[in-house]
Amino acid sequence: MRQSKWNRASLERRFEEFNDTFWDGKLSRYKIRARRLSSYKEGCGGTIDKGHREIVIDTFTFKNDAEIMHALLHEMCHAADASAGPGNYRHGYGFWEQVEMLMRKGVPYPVTEGDMPGFRNPVLALPLRFPHARAAAEELELCEPQSSFLDVPRAFIKEAIEHAAKFTPDWPVARESVGCVFGLIDVGLQPINVRAARILRCGERHFNEFRARLDMPTEVKRG
Repeated sequence: MRQSKWNRASLERRFEEFNDTFWDGKLSRYKIRARRLSSYKEGCGGTIDKGHREIVIDTFTFKNDAEIMHALLHEMCHAADASAGPGNYRHGYGFWEQVEMLMRKGVPYPVTEGDMPGFRNPVLALPLRFPHARAAAEELELCEPQSSFLDVPRAFIKEAIEHAAKFTPDWPVARESVGCVFGLIDVGLQPINVRAARILRCGERHFNEFRARLDMPTEVKRG
């Protein structure tokens, strides 16, 4: 399917149509711009500025209209996410509540890597209350067996924690990175189960101990 020619006017018309159809016209009015983005993420290709009420869609990157509509709906889900204020565009519970709502209404919304940046196993990261999104996430090629993460040798997780500790002094940053890679946290950054929570608690202790060694003066380390 070839792509139509999209501009600000045509994108804003589609925004208003989606707003009326799926959100009962409750979303604030946004300026929608079509231009190239310097940092394009596969499966997304759009940005949102809630403070200035502006959405940018990189229409030049997509192959067809369906991909452009997916990008627009993605940003509209951010706009509708009341749990995230300006400057917070995380794909958390609030975002996925909007995606799940669209899917319940029969909107074809293919879950892409752009919807779940950093997660090695999207299905594991989506709570059970998002059944439609979980089903769509199963189509992603990057999905791995759900048992493969909690059964990984602890030495691998410790190594990843130490690697993260070399780049950040903040455990929450390291926790998110390691938690995503090893399937320990969900899209809301909460442990997926009790076992994952226990691993993360041990990980925090190891992170703090390793950071303390890194911050120790060289003379003390040698002594």
